[in-house]
Amino acid sequence: MKKHKLIFLTIFCSAMMFISCESEYSALVKKELASGQTNNELLFGLEIGDTRNDFFETCWKLNKDGKMTHGPENKYAKFMTNLDTMAEKSQEVEMLFYAMFDSLGNIRGMDKKFRYPSWAPWNTDYSAEVLANNLTGYYMKQYGGNPFLEVEPDGIEHKIYVKVDGNRQIKIYPISEQDVAVKIEDLRSLKAYQKLITD
Repeated sequence: MKKHKLIFLTIFCSAMMFISCESEYSALVKKELASGQTNNELLFGLEIGDTRNDFFETCWKLNKDGKMTHGPENKYAKFMTNLDTMAEKSQEVEMLFYAMFDSLGNIRGMDKKFRYPSWAPWNTDYSAEVLANNLTGYYMKQYGGNPFLEVEPDGIEHKIYVKVDGNRQIKIYPISEQDVAVKIEDLRSLKAYQKLITD
């Protein structure tokens, strides 16, 4: 009997924590959108609202300068970088990125995937969980503003880190043992906040 009570209490507490996180997230979205603050910066000088041509011209220039290559199946652009969030060492990180466009062909966000090239199943220092946590520090240093919230949606194995500043939302979450997804989106686009899910 005691065992059943303990299981029920654990499930109940977990549910309450999830509801609390969702409520905190929803309240933050409403507050930030109501503030009228606009944050459009994405990467490489690209911003929310730029055109499809702006994106491809930027990629072409980076490729011409030898800073960027084609990613897997030509679905992403590939860029090697470093995260300076670890004081003791700066580990090279592979970043895949591609713009998300609205129906008019304007950029509404950026779809990114990160991984440590040094990852191996036995090398937990370079796991997706560690990388996701390091990326929160990287984006806090880059953008400042509100801290990341940790949300654990039902049916998702990994927690989602989400940061909202004005119209811009950043979601960070592992998608495998090695890879981490980062979605930077304009909250004024309905797709960005219909529900807090990973896709």
